[in-house]
Amino acid sequence: MPNRDDEDLADLLAELERTLTDLRAAVDDDVRRQRRPPTPREMLRLTEEYTLPTIIALLEATVQSLELLRAVLRLSDPERTGERLRDQLSTRERGPTDATLRAAVTDLRDALTGADLPEDSAASSVVADARELTATIEERLREMEDERAADDATEAESRGVDIDVDSDIDDIDDSEADDSDIDAELESIRESVEDENDQ
Repeated sequence: MPNRDDEDLADLLAELERTLTDLRAAVDDDVRRQRRPPTPREMLRLTEEYTLPTIIALLEATVQSLELLRAVLRLSDPERTGERLRDQLSTRERGPTDATLRAAVTDLRDALTGADLPEDSAASSVVADARELTATIEERLREMEDERAADDATEAESRGVDIDVDSDIDDIDDSEADDSDIDAELESIRESVEDENDQ
């Protein structure tokens, strides 16, 4: 019996060797066929399907990470932002203009938009509060603009007619010369009326 098992085992080993030899030959053929340089059509297809979308996704991720870094830097250094705003405000004699306030609020909103933090993060509540304050400031700016527009309309209605003083002075100089003509004309009319009454 041991001979029969040895023969079966020898047959199985021989079959395994043939299978491995065939497999090695098939792999070598595939490797030789794959080692040829790609055709231009294959290169274009690879570039279109894989390379360009990968590069675009990489660039978009880089831009988003840089915007997030900028937002973090702005949030982490409020003194610089505060000093810049104070400098801008101090250069104005009558205070900040709506454009300055709007630009500052827009910068703040942009910084907060890029700051997408996890909900369980401690900073997320601070960012949420800052977003709410930004919305409140924008609403108050709109209300101030509406009030100014209403005040300007009311002031324009109550103001009356504007009179140009410089042109009135020129008219007075001209009218002094005309006053003597008017006086003479009035005198001649009086005389003619008196003459008619006398008759």
